[in-house]
Amino acid sequence: MKSLVAVGAACLAIILPLSALAQTPVKFDAALQKRIGVRIAPLQAGSTAASVKGFAKVIDPSPLVTLLNDTDAAREAARISKAEADRTKALQALDNTVSKKVAEAAALQAAADINKLKGLRQRLGLEWGPSFLTLGDAALSQLSSDLVMGRVTLLRIDSPAGKNLAGVRAVPLDLPGGGTLTASVMGPARTADPMMKSGGLLARVSGPQAQYLSPGLILTANLPSSSGGQGVLVPSSALLRAEGKVWAYITKDNLTFARRPVEGGIYTPQGLVVASGFSVGDRAVTVGAAALYTAENATAAAGE
Repeated sequence: MKSLVAVGAACLAIILPLSALAQTPVKFDAALQKRIGVRIAPLQAGSTAASVKGFAKVIDPSPLVTLLNDTDAAREAARISKAEADRTKALQALDNTVSKKVAEAAALQAAADINKLKGLRQRLGLEWGPSFLTLGDAALSQLSSDLVMGRVTLLRIDSPAGKNLAGVRAVPLDLPGGGTLTASVMGPARTADPMMKSGGLLARVSGPQAQYLSPGLILTANLPSSSGGQGVLVPSSALLRAEGKVWAYITKDNLTFARRPVEGGIYTPQGLVVASGFSVGDRAVTVGAAALYTAENATAAAGE
């Protein structure tokens, strides 16, 4: 009789729409479970790390590179003029080889060049953010070279009303053709996005993929959120989609199976994390749920 039920289940899976008549627990002996490949495992605790969707726009690096080049030139001019001022001052004090007027002129030129360098560095902080002021001369020179060679790309990251930007250090980005990459946050942006009401972040992407991120390209940014939570993980392999709902089979004695609706919850790569309806340790069918559903409905139909 049991073999007839199994055969009838396979036939009904093809010719009949499955019904919701058999939501009460049903029994399937070990032999039938073995035939349809049922596997059972206890449910584990799960957690979710929800994210807020933002936008990352690739920045044209030309203004920054120009500013860094001007700063390099100003630094060298300040070094030379400072050395000349020191030389003429020493000579004038030693034996009046140069006049006091020439020494003072050299000192004024050195002061002017130093102030010009100071102004360019202030522009760097005002236009590109305080994080750039923490970089040394060698690091800034390397950044300029990397931007020109396409080894580094700069991005501006915004979110609606600036949500979830504070304290972020790394932001996963979705690439247009599929796949992801991670941008390292450098610091806050200096100007706001009035449309999104977002203060914004400046970030960088390094490596081979950087050269394919052209200025103006907009990517989806996945910003971490504190709205995640704890619950019970119902693995993807245990989820059964039928009758417009999501279900999972639970058993207490490995013979009697109850089909429970999986309601609410948050999808993760591993499955659904739910806050109610299931408990850690519940024994769930992780392989063979669809076959059990077919057999369940066949059994219900045979009993009518």
